[in-house]
Formats: sequence, C-alpha cells, structure tokens
Amino acid sequence: MKDYTLGEKITFDVANGKKITLPELNEEQIELVQKEVCIEYMRNAIHHPNWVGWPDATHDYKNVGFVLQALNHNTARVLLVIDDAPVLDLLALQYGAYRHWGYTLHIDEATVLRPHLPPPEYEEDETAAEPPQQTAPKTDLLGMEVA
Repeated sequence: MKDYTLGEKITFDVANGKKITLPELNEEQIELVQKEVCIEYMRNAIHHPNWVGWPDATHDYKNVGFVLQALNHNTARVLLVIDDAPVLDLLALQYGAYRHWGYTLHIDEATVLRPHLPPPEYEEDETAAEPPQQTAPKTDLLGMEVA
C-alpha cells in the first residue's frame, strides 16, 4: 500500500501502462470523508454482503464514472475509471474515505482507465420527425382479398 496523507495528490500505475492521478482534497472535502455518514455508507452500501459491485452499472454508473467491486467487508477494487476530471475528483474522495476509515481500496494494474467520450451529437433529421406515410393495402398481391 502506498504512503498517503489524507488529502494529498497520489498517482497509481494501472492497466495498459497508464497512470491515474487523483487530485488533492481541499479542507471541506477532507472534513466530508471524516464524517460518520461516510463510513456508514461504505459499510451498508458499497460493502453490503448482498451487493456485487458499486455503483449499479445499469443505473448510477453514468453519474459516478467508476466501478468498485467489494472484495470483503473492508476491501474493494476499482475496476474501471473514466478519465474525466469530475470522476477523478469523486474517486479521490472515495480513496480518502477508504484510507481514513482503515479500509483498503485497490487501484492497480487490474484497474482500467477509459477515455472520456462526450455524448454523441445527433443532427435533427426532419424526415425522422414525420410519421411514415400509410398506403392503402394492395388486394391483388396474392390474388384474393381478405375481409
């Protein structure tokens, strides 16, 4: 485990020869990770024995930008991180909380750093907004009319 003083910037070597640098925490953020509500959330949500990972990848992942897998009651692994400043800020808070409360959060060669991809831009297609034209059914396709 790397030496870490709560709130300092820290860099990790991750998969595919990449690096993740978590930014420094300010005083307000340090106070936040030291609150009891933080450890309660870690115990009862992230490390809940019936959960496989956090966040639920089909619901909250798009708001968080990283995925944790709880390995036991006080150890988790970061599986995936999107390379985006707000995501790294949130991960820095999470890492600080883990270290402050004596938990272990692995960020290592098993952690995948993915580039941030902006949402696709769609051009408004004027024909797509119009309902399809309905044509009268053809009665002579099979040689008979169906009533």
